[in-house]
Amino acid sequence: MNTNLVKLAIAVVLVILLLFAGKYAGIKAGVNRPVRLPSVSIKTFPMELENWKGKEAPIDEKMFRAVAAEELVSRDYTSLSTGQNMNLHYAVFNEFWRIVPHPPTTCYPANGWTTKETKDIPLTTKDGATATARQAVFEKNGERCLVVFWFQFGDVVLLDTPDLDTARDKYRDDDTWPSVLKVMIQTQADKPDLAKAQMQEFANAVYDVTRKVK
Repeated sequence: MNTNLVKLAIAVVLVILLLFAGKYAGIKAGVNRPVRLPSVSIKTFPMELENWKGKEAPIDEKMFRAVAAEELVSRDYTSLSTGQNMNLHYAVFNEFWRIVPHPPTTCYPANGWTTKETKDIPLTTKDGATATARQAVFEKNGERCLVVFWFQFGDVVLLDTPDLDTARDKYRDDDTWPSVLKVMIQTQADKPDLAKAQMQEFANAVYDVTRKVK
């Protein structure tokens, strides 16, 4: 038997096996794995939320394209008791993301805002569900803005890219990835104590809805 032919055949088989192994590893790593959309559209998010009444906020088409979201909700909510205004930015990303998309702690400074404060805060619903959100205060030209945000990946609520890396481990054996959902709430912080108290109330109510979207 021609030993050269045998060696060539073995080499071909090894190459084929390596290609299949690479493809399988790529799928499990998320490179070729499709992303599944939530079972319900985020546009069903309620206009009335406990003590808050909302209205649609205009979405600039250029901004929508830049965000690269599958769906985007932009709403302004007003407290019926204090008159405090909150802007809700809620987005679904249906492509494979290796980093959390557009974190405010990156985007605000990139647009000329100075970060004055960052800390994590608890989210708590009336039925006892809990999660952690990130709160930041930004300043620009004498104006202060209070922002609270979090991301959801399937059942996991997370805050940054290392959290997303960890969350993926839970779904490494699935055939699809969950979508990444981003929740961001913004309000003026000229009265910081009132803004933070109202933000906590509103964020808890928002989380009670978004935690059920998977």
